Amino acid sequence: MAYQLSHRYNTAHPHLDPGLFQSKGRYQAGVMSFQQDVAKSNEDFIRHLITKYQETLPPIWAVVELMTMGQLSKWFSNIKARQDRRAISRNYGVDDKVMTSYCEHLSLVRNMAAHHARLWNRDITKKMTLPTHGPKELQSSLWILPESDRRLRKLYNTLTMTLHMMNMIAPDHHWKARVKDLIAAHAIDTKKWASPLIGKLDRCGCSRLRVKGMLAARSKSSE
Repeated sequence: MAYQLSHRYNTAHPHLDPGLFQSKGRYQAGVMSFQQDVAKSNEDFIRHLITKYQETLPPIWAVVELMTMGQLSKWFSNIKARQDRRAISRNYGVDDKVMTSYCEHLSLVRNMAAHHARLWNRDITKKMTLPTHGPKELQSSLWILPESDRRLRKLYNTLTMTLHMMNMIAPDHHWKARVKDLIAAHAIDTKKWASPLIGKLDRCGCSRLRVKGMLAARSKSSE
């Protein structure tokens, strides 16, 4: 988001232009929240940027480092130009509707985890919009069910989409192994929320070679 908005609009502070966002009320609330976060931050780079720039907030690339998942979700969904939302989402192999839905969903799941709520057998009220096109590895790993099927509210697709995002962002990650170890350590019965698909976590997402190729192509196209 920081890269797309700052480069397209040729400014380090696109987040200070209300014209780039849909809802003025949500925009103003977001700016106020950022101002409070910046004021409370003890990060050296934030303190440095406050003194370097005259604007009310540091550059967007610094502000996003302070964003919570909830803030990121709200700011992304409030971007006015769909062209921008599409460009950001394309970096992760999904469209903007899927990305918006995933961010909102992940924000809810993150809040549950932060409050030590049980996730593995929970019905997650905020369902995701699942991609209908994109990487074949992701398509074949998702649990595609009728809209009314309660199993869509379980954790499996959340893990699958998050694994895909991790593969795109940091191909050498160990997140998948950590999730599988956590499931094994607590003897969690996956039949209640993922059977027979849990094994697909081994195949989910693009291969490291393909991801690195996609990242190289993305970098070349942005030059």
